[in-house]
Amino acid sequence: MAEGALAYPFPEEENLLHSDAHPFHFHRAVAAGKTPNEIPKFDILPLANLVLGAVTGPHSGLCDLQVEQPSPICESNDDESDDMDGGTAEEPMSSTSKESDGIIAGISNWKGPIKQADGDSITLFDHKPDSSDHRCDPIADAYAVIARPNNAILAVASGCNLGAKSQQAARCAVRGCIEKLNETLLSDSSPKTTQQVVSHILSSFTTAQEMITKHEGMTASLCVAVICRLHRHWGEHEWGLSVVSVGKISCFVWKNGAGTVHEVMSPALHDVASTACLGPSQNGEPDLGSPVCSYVHVSRNDVVFLATRGIYDNFDPFVLLDEADEEVGMKYSTIPASNQSQSVPLLTEKGKEKRRLSLLSELLKNCRAHRKADHLSALALKEAIIGHVVTVTEKKRNFLEKNWQDMKYAEMLTDDEKAAMEKRILQLAEEYPGFLGHATIAAYQVGHLTENASHDQTKLFLYSPTIDFETAEVEEDRSVDT
Repeated sequence: MAEGALAYPFPEEENLLHSDAHPFHFHRAVAAGKTPNEIPKFDILPLANLVLGAVTGPHSGLCDLQVEQPSPICESNDDESDDMDGGTAEEPMSSTSKESDGIIAGISNWKGPIKQADGDSITLFDHKPDSSDHRCDPIADAYAVIARPNNAILAVASGCNLGAKSQQAARCAVRGCIEKLNETLLSDSSPKTTQQVVSHILSSFTTAQEMITKHEGMTASLCVAVICRLHRHWGEHEWGLSVVSVGKISCFVWKNGAGTVHEVMSPALHDVASTACLGPSQNGEPDLGSPVCSYVHVSRNDVVFLATRGIYDNFDPFVLLDEADEEVGMKYSTIPASNQSQSVPLLTEKGKEKRRLSLLSELLKNCRAHRKADHLSALALKEAIIGHVVTVTEKKRNFLEKNWQDMKYAEMLTDDEKAAMEKRILQLAEEYPGFLGHATIAAYQVGHLTENASHDQTKLFLYSPTIDFETAEVEEDRSVDT
């Protein structure tokens, strides 16, 4: 690892940062920097090519790069957008977006998710009056997850603003990086070390930028993770997670054995990375001066997941206000109402981040206990987290929908009066917990998988002797139906 690179431990494991054998204890520490040379160098096994699961979204995801027609500008109640370009909720399939041979971004069949590789993207915004559409449609996020026998690629992009062109930027970012990675990771120049993996990811960001420019998208954040099997001299069941991020998308690891969630990004670099983006941000050029490269060791059955603000901000105690989430079952101290117009958690910024991870951990531990399982799959983790963010934003969403409905009958108001009323309603909504935005997650459960096709039914096997998916224990030679 290069001099000056950062290496920091998972919080409860600080005494394990160093070992006698290696200055970087790859079992526990996260390394972060701005270049591949600042990432520890470990040999990886040759990357398998067989695609076991491939999913993209929302809707057609990266398979559709058609620009949608704009609709009236959405007014947001958060700081997710300062300059919105509008857009509709329509999700048409674009025939021009598909290659003639049926291969899209290097994948011939986006066959859908499996338990070990899944994702989702939803809107948490309120419905428009008497409509199935939501305020701030379309969803300006995109994701893709590709699982192979001994490697996986996860990508999530989020438009920095709202509207059709931000949606287009997110789709272009994910498609560009996935297309490039599928081309280079499995070519004759495929990576042999973790440093080379990071270098390939960084190269894919250039392709993502080119695709945004080609399709006239706006700016977007992008986070890409590649999980590879390490060479066996590092351990029989050891894996490496390499991440590159530009903007406000985070990568987390759920340690299935310990029952804890950790963020895979250096706190010292997080704020710098969150200000950067792809797309025409500075004089028409991308702001790529501050990508964050991270590496951490992961083990079988850990779940790696990428999340946008609509996910992780809804585990922020400041966003949840003084209302404890019953699903998570945790409370925190607040300033007495007599001293504050609104209760605010008594937490420092560092304490807030710790609480966020604690809330995530508690939610997933409760989910695991409810399922009476030793491990959570990527599918189970995704469902638990999506369920949480929908629940904690429900009161705010209901408040807004009721008031939008009531405004329909304010026929005597002038346009200026209506605008003032809308602004006041959005201000009052801030008294309710939760962050309304677009919530996107992509997840992968670490483990070596193989495919055995029989009567067109795909079955998955774990490389190691036993595996627990949900409530079932499966021996080495028994298949798990997907």
